[in-house]
Amino acid sequence: MEIKFNVRVKPIGMMSIGSIYPIFLGPDLPFTKKFFLKNGKKIIKYYIPGSSFKGALRSSCCRIAESFNFKSCGEIDIERIEEAHRRIGDLCDVCKLFGYPKSNASGIIKVSDLESQSNVNVQTIASIRIDDKSGKVAEGALFTSEKVYNTEFIGEISLSTNDVDLIGLTLLSIAELRLDRFGRRSIIDIMIEDNGRLESVIKNTKWMTLLTELRRWLYYEIL
Repeated sequence: MEIKFNVRVKPIGMMSIGSIYPIFLGPDLPFTKKFFLKNGKKIIKYYIPGSSFKGALRSSCCRIAESFNFKSCGEIDIERIEEAHRRIGDLCDVCKLFGYPKSNASGIIKVSDLESQSNVNVQTIASIRIDDKSGKVAEGALFTSEKVYNTEFIGEISLSTNDVDLIGLTLLSIAELRLDRFGRRSIIDIMIEDNGRLESVIKNTKWMTLLTELRRWLYYEIL
């Protein structure tokens, strides 16, 4: 069974998702964007990479799993993950959901890129890095980053499972991410939009209340 639903993301304040491709004569940390031609005109599309969003969800899942009686290996290193799974006697719930590198467990969750839905408000901000040892500005630490605000991004999550509890763990991870940091220390709000398929699977379960809460913004005003 494959269950698909949309997620909407908006920054609370300003958000930065640094691209690995610097722009010549541009900010040091440009926001991730796609370039394409439309009717001979160059179009720039700002987006959140699905891999970045999925990685943030996995981190949220690791933090929240054991508090709700799910199993988490709590490891990053491949050998330590495998050793932890041997102790557990099975894959942990986090790895069942997301998989892990160099294994046959590819995970049951897929996340598309989250595309901007309107004209994006962008501002380039100058920042500095503080040296941890001296507590002073690090030498050569002035940099500029591209941040967006007052905009929304939308993408799709698909779950290849009918395991109600793994679906619930996904919802918990989304809810946790609304309370944490995303990208370069940004705060975001997330809202789920589904066509009823998700509800039909978890209806009359303890996860339905959480889905209801995730169908609306947590933060009603942009701070």
